[in-house]
Amino acid sequence: MTASKVRITKAMVDRATATDPRGELVARDRDVPGLELWCYPSSSRTGSARKSWKLYFRASDRSRRRPILGDATAMLPEDARKLARELLGDVARGADPSTERTARRTAPTVDELCDRYLEQARATKKKNTVAMDELMVREWIRPRWGKRKVASIGPRDAEQLHTALRDVPIRANRVRSLVSHMFAMAERWGWHPGPNPTRHVERYPERTVHRPLSEIELARLGKVLSEWPDEPCRATRVYRGERTGETVIRPHTAQELAERQRLVDIIRLLILTGCRRNEIVTLTWPELDLDNSLLKLADSKSGARVVWLPEAAVAILRRQERAGLTPYVFPGRRAGKPVQGIQRAWERIRAAAELADVRLHDLRHNAGAAAAAQGLGQAQIARLLGHRQTRTAERYSEPHRDPAARAAELVGGTLAAALGIETSPPAAGTRTARRVKP
Repeated sequence: MTASKVRITKAMVDRATATDPRGELVARDRDVPGLELWCYPSSSRTGSARKSWKLYFRASDRSRRRPILGDATAMLPEDARKLARELLGDVARGADPSTERTARRTAPTVDELCDRYLEQARATKKKNTVAMDELMVREWIRPRWGKRKVASIGPRDAEQLHTALRDVPIRANRVRSLVSHMFAMAERWGWHPGPNPTRHVERYPERTVHRPLSEIELARLGKVLSEWPDEPCRATRVYRGERTGETVIRPHTAQELAERQRLVDIIRLLILTGCRRNEIVTLTWPELDLDNSLLKLADSKSGARVVWLPEAAVAILRRQERAGLTPYVFPGRRAGKPVQGIQRAWERIRAAAELADVRLHDLRHNAGAAAAAQGLGQAQIARLLGHRQTRTAERYSEPHRDPAARAAELVGGTLAAALGIETSPPAAGTRTARRVKP
């Protein structure tokens, strides 16, 4: 494997040929020690010889290295010399460019980071949180960065991802939080040099959707819930596989009536307890303790928790009948599955009750607002609704319902009386501006 030491030119590269399938050393460059031109014979697939620049040197531990610098047909000799001098300078300072290039080539990708992160999340986080993380990874992170090296992701990449989701600010903020957490772990594992790519990515402002129901709306909703199970079935007639446009009205079967009543009972329980949808839909018989007016939920978004039931909720649960071997209080048509179609049922019920802007989850917010209106503190509301953090209950306190408003009236009224200032009392249940009499 000897070769003459000459000044390698472009013409020499073009003329180079080889017969050894392992490659042949064609020439060593005279100007840069260690720079070599290698040639490999033509392959049947490409039909042309492969030519490469290599750099021979000894690392600081005296081991031999010969990394490939690039394709000799694409990289001019002058460029190869420049790169070789830079690498030799690194070698003189104690670095090992060959090992570093190998490390970069085998460095973990974002796909690998996602896999490792989700594996740990499944073992430590709640299933609802993991499901949301999996969705964000699948929909936004893997398609955009999956094949890239973790270490190559920088602030510009995080900013571009955040900007791409600006039309859905809440989702953009959740994806940002997930990326921040994932790359904090990557930095801890030595996969990313830091700092965190999301460090200077500012969150979009979020508008909290809070839609409590008035007493009139609740009364209207209650009326619809009472009548909805018995409403006749309206369907479009189908003739030979095609819809005719003709409406067919028929009474519901016994099975349909029972299912509709179960859906209504679920909605009533959501209103009365403030539970999350799946906490009621997937409720099982072992979780009931009706003698003590309790639900002992084995699993929820905030973990296992106890739900105290009002008398009306206990009455609803007592009239449910156990069906077969299913563990669910509200069984569905499919064996071993809970009842389905709660969202479709709610959409029809809210339309009939003229509550088109009320989501099913707003029934939970309504329970929190009702608790705040009764003067319950944030800690009590958080425990009632199963929030992990007390501050989450702040959203339910409106200015005219907040217990702090009552405290302000009480303290202010006492001090005003001491000062000899007469004030007109506010209307019941509201907070109005004081009118000071001269």
